[in-house]
Amino acid sequence: MKTLGLGMQGCEVGSWQQFLKSKSFYGGSISGKFDDSTEKATREYQRRSRLITDGVVDAPTAERARRDGFVIPIDTGSRGDHFTLDSGVDLSSGGRGTLRRIAQLYYVRTCGKLKVHSGTRTPRQQAEAMWNNLYYRRNRQVHYRNVQAFNEINQAYLEGRRSGADRRATVDAMTRVIEQQVEDGRYISLHLKGEAVDILSNTNPPLQPDVLAEVVRELLGSGHWIPEEDHFHIQF
Repeated sequence: MKTLGLGMQGCEVGSWQQFLKSKSFYGGSISGKFDDSTEKATREYQRRSRLITDGVVDAPTAERARRDGFVIPIDTGSRGDHFTLDSGVDLSSGGRGTLRRIAQLYYVRTCGKLKVHSGTRTPRQQAEAMWNNLYYRRNRQVHYRNVQAFNEINQAYLEGRRSGADRRATVDAMTRVIEQQVEDGRYISLHLKGEAVDILSNTNPPLQPDVLAEVVRELLGSGHWIPEEDHFHIQF
């Protein structure tokens, strides 16, 4: 990481501010601008860490901070959207706009991009995802807020398993249940309305879930963030 000091700006500065804030040295906004308050917080961190208190984030300061939990940022690029979509992922215009805001704030604080694994789903795509979750015993009903809708879909899954139906036939039955629920105005998942995305956690550089959760809370409030096995579900 390059040396950071007064007057500089960029996601490396934002990452440093995020670290200082997590350690209660900095109480300002994560702006990505190395201003007077950032310099003051840096000096205090250096003083507490018995480093030279010059307010400059040089190699010794960054190394000490790394031992204290600072994730050395790797800039993924400052142009364009700060997220990528897996092949076949679709987003509603509103969902894309919200994700763009989340990704921008996450980038300022980490220098990283978000990798979107799933967006808007058709009823069949939702049935496919739920068949996988149920078959491999992942993401049980604790993750589905509409318990009645889940039970109806789960019943179709169980009936298919008991009857010896193959995967396709079982997914067909689950799809019909989800289609009826949507027609009735009930949604097992906000993916069906284009109001949810799944963010992969296994990325390079590694995703910083605590930072992403903080960004989501700031923009959307509590209750919009659900950690799952290999990804993070965000509801708009």
